Amino acid sequence: MEYIDKNRYLERMVEKYSDMIYRLALVRTRSRENSEDVYQEVFFRLAKKLPQFESEEHEKAWLIRVTINCSKNLLNSNYLKYKSEMKEDITFETKERHDIYYAVEELPLKYRTIIHLYYYEN
Repeated sequence: MEYIDKNRYLERMVEKYSDMIYRLALVRTRSRENSEDVYQEVFFRLAKKLPQFESEEHEKAWLIRVTINCSKNLLNSNYLKYKSEMKEDITFETKERHDIYYAVEELPLKYRTIIHLYYYEN
């Protein structure tokens, strides 16, 4: 892939999938900082591998799988085991959204991920 084409490709992918990747990472890691780390790692891997996808669904599935794997790697890393947690206040448009968010946060990781993918990423 030519350098200019590579840049356009990566720009298109970031523009198209950045919100999805960040939100999925946030659901899995429960931290803005960790979500940003996962986000960067996913796009780094995309830039490094430059995979050829069969379809848009394959493209999206690959990015979801890489996001889940990067989140899992981060959560299992020794760095997080020795780090103290700082809770952040997240603002919501309505009380219902606030309540739903925190109810979903209480679910085990695999269920949080499934709910997020189903309701937010179709």
